[in-house]
Amino acid sequence: MQDHERLLHFPDLLNARELGGYPTTDGGETRWRSLVRADDLSQLTVEGVRALADYGVGTVIDLRWPEEAALAPSPVPSVLPQVRYQRISLLTHTEDEWRLRSRDVAKELWKCVVLEHVRLELRQVLGAIAAAPPGVLLFHCVAGKDRTGLIAALLLALAD
Repeated sequence: MQDHERLLHFPDLLNARELGGYPTTDGGETRWRSLVRADDLSQLTVEGVRALADYGVGTVIDLRWPEEAALAPSPVPSVLPQVRYQRISLLTHTEDEWRLRSRDVAKELWKCVVLEHVRLELRQVLGAIAAAPPGVLLFHCVAGKDRTGLIAALLLALAD
């Protein structure tokens, strides 16, 4: 049996976590080295990007808004052109649009709003994950908690 760690350590990445090893209702567990959730990859140095490749990351799905990605581009495509990189803006197309849609919603309820109002984007993200080639798939946003957490929760629910 291999030792696995949930919290992953990549240079300059603060919130990278492995989704393997979670128990499922059939007595199994989610597969290690398949799905990783993380925060903003723009923080990575070249060494950090290469560490992703060493871990087996072959696909990256960037859940950030276009303006977030423009302000802090991911180094992955330029350092590792062989990695499949997709940007799918999960919570609408701009931060302003999201603020308008969610302004009257308590923080605790925002995930319900997401499920109701961004079905197309969720379908795109889940479709991209389903179509990804074998290897580790990493998905991320800026902090690695809200958008990334929603996708992680959906994937773990589907695995169960």
